[in-house]
Amino acid sequence: RVPLYTNQILEVYYNEGLLKSQGIESGNHLPPHVYAIADAAYREMMRVIMSGFGAHGSTSSKSPHSTQAPANHSILISGESGAGKTESTKIVLRYLTTVGNSTGDMNVESGSVMDKVLQSNPILEAFGNARTLRNDNSSRFGKFIELSFNKRGHLIGGVIRTYLLEKVRLPTQQRGERNFHIFYQLAAGGSEEERERWGFSSIEDFDYVLHGGVFELKSMDDKQEFQLLKHALETLNFAPADQVSLLDMTAALLHLGQVNFIGVHSGEGEGSAVADDVESRRSLAKAAELLGLDVNAIAQTLTQRTIVARDESYIKKLTPLQASDARDAVAKAIYGKLFDWIVRTINVSIVVEAKLVRSSIGVLDIFGFECFVHNSFEQLCINYTNETLQQQFNQYIFKMEQIEYQKEKIEWSFIEFPDNQDCLDLIEHKVSGILAMLDDECRLGQASDEKLVSRMYKAYEKNPRFLANAPQKRDHKFCVRHYAGAVVYSAITFVEKNRDEVPKEATSLLQGSTLPLLSQLFSSAEVAASEGSQKLSAPRRRESSLTPPPPSLSGGGPTKSKASTIASMNSVGTQFKEQLHTLMESIYATTPHYIRCLKPNDENISDSFNRLRITEQLRYGGVLEAVRVARSGFPVRLSHLDFFARYRAVANPYSPAAQGLPAFCHKESVTIEGMKTYCDLLITALWDEGLPDKGSESPSRGTMNKRRSRIADVALWQSKSTIAKQSVQLGLTKVFLRKPAHDVLESRRSRRIISAARRIQCQFRGNQMRKWYLTVSKAVRLMQRIGR
Repeated sequence: RVPLYTNQILEVYYNEGLLKSQGIESGNHLPPHVYAIADAAYREMMRVIMSGFGAHGSTSSKSPHSTQAPANHSILISGESGAGKTESTKIVLRYLTTVGNSTGDMNVESGSVMDKVLQSNPILEAFGNARTLRNDNSSRFGKFIELSFNKRGHLIGGVIRTYLLEKVRLPTQQRGERNFHIFYQLAAGGSEEERERWGFSSIEDFDYVLHGGVFELKSMDDKQEFQLLKHALETLNFAPADQVSLLDMTAALLHLGQVNFIGVHSGEGEGSAVADDVESRRSLAKAAELLGLDVNAIAQTLTQRTIVARDESYIKKLTPLQASDARDAVAKAIYGKLFDWIVRTINVSIVVEAKLVRSSIGVLDIFGFECFVHNSFEQLCINYTNETLQQQFNQYIFKMEQIEYQKEKIEWSFIEFPDNQDCLDLIEHKVSGILAMLDDECRLGQASDEKLVSRMYKAYEKNPRFLANAPQKRDHKFCVRHYAGAVVYSAITFVEKNRDEVPKEATSLLQGSTLPLLSQLFSSAEVAASEGSQKLSAPRRRESSLTPPPPSLSGGGPTKSKASTIASMNSVGTQFKEQLHTLMESIYATTPHYIRCLKPNDENISDSFNRLRITEQLRYGGVLEAVRVARSGFPVRLSHLDFFARYRAVANPYSPAAQGLPAFCHKESVTIEGMKTYCDLLITALWDEGLPDKGSESPSRGTMNKRRSRIADVALWQSKSTIAKQSVQLGLTKVFLRKPAHDVLESRRSRRIISAARRIQCQFRGNQMRKWYLTVSKAVRLMQRIGR
């Protein structure tokens, strides 16, 4: 590893951020760094908190003068799959937990909030990450980690929201990939007693991990990772009984995948049954044992369905292929529910009461843009997410920025930028979008992937973002031109994956499990879905008055009958779109910071820098246009009242413009136009170089020191910005500043405050010394009189 993220490097950026927050220029010019982004978010959050703004960035005043940025911040980490987003997230979390440590120590205290937040990573990575063709530790879900801080800036808790776990990876993977890490960790790290209980001999014996053909990774020690997982479960207060159940249920899924089916013929027609081979029977028995279920009940549930039509019901036998699909559906439902429960349990351990939270910083680690040889429904959702994040980036950096400049009537040259709104409309439009069309097809009794893709060919024939040539149409494929490039999707299994149905017979079976955790997962499914915050196994854990966030979309799908499903269906696509919109609403309510991860090569090798690939990622990510906007833009903006209150004391007192300025300004005593006039005078006084007239009396040493300081300020101002009036512009309701101008003002303000504090301290100490001198003198004179 390159030594870029050591404790020494962290301390350097921490100290630099601390000095800047005090307006002190250290003279160091540190290079861009993930630590610098995290520090900027934290320092800006603290600046707003110390300015007197309320919880979650709200102000206590509804004054029209108040346009302060929200105290809540977010750090959005994006990039292609395998570019380093997950690692960057861990680095950001480490920095934020360090600066938010109430003890001021960079070491992590075991069992602290800081430790619990960091220890959530091994658990989520074990159950949610896997090797893909592009990345040995690829996140197969998205997560938004919101860190909570109190009024002193101390980290006091957090909450995690997850999105779209790739459950389809459980039964099958592409060649060269792996299943979720947890299965390999169980096989490599379990004790002899545990492996015997799980019925493990070799991980290569199981079909659910056999498809990828990769069982070990050079970049990861599964045995060591399993020990880290168990330590993390302890740290986050997972009950011992629940830890055993969690691992047993996970192992049971591998055995469930070994159950095969054969066709049987009877008077009722063709059906299926569990195969008579030793492997299937033994695996079914072990799965039933670990899941606390009856063997015969599992076999019956997987091979038949109860069909309800009006007042009648009848049994429908399933074919071997349908039974295999039912087996995989049950396995995916159990794994999805387990993952949701893990997230909720972590949240119970780290969440804090809302009344204690003053502000927050959210860190988004979302799946990167993907384009494989075979792309399905999961890739469409993943790339839809990246399109949405790119649109947010465009909105914040380009659209909103430039619209506000025009609205405030400041001098500005409009910069063109790429817009992907038409691609978003193609996917998410509530009437004509791909997801809406998919839901329509799923509502039909005879829905099929072929019918769906045929409708898409007709509806989007003239859409420039949609393409389907003759060979693609023959294979039921279509192409979407995303912001990052064209991706060809296969529509096969779109309908099935969007429904994600769990047979109601399976739900009833799992509810009756003798394993308390499994029974709770499915018996409370309806409550968890409606409230989005059901805490399972709560009596064994501490309670919190703040409800954890909704679980991820990875849980089992609808368990209703087909008739009710057709009438009212809450599909995976619809749920995902709604949660994505909720996430974006949360992000838009914060001040965002961006980290773009760039993948240097596609071979996953070190010391290989492909300039063309880097240039391509910079181009489609809008980074080049963002740099142009940042160079010519005004990243700092304050309301007239806030600007006047913050920098009035910094104005040159000898400037003619300063003579007409009041010392203080209250929002009740001045109009908006009057406030604007005061700010105009203040801006003039801030860069006025005027000093006392030559005819004035001879200056004292203090006056000369002030004069030298003033000259130094002017020189610093001019070195930061050649033309002062282009560094600060007065808008209709706000004052806009470029970063160099803002840095100079903050530095001068800090020195002025420090100087005033020293004068106060000097007066106080002088007064104390005078009192002491008078007391001692009186005592001395008394002693002298007595002596004489």
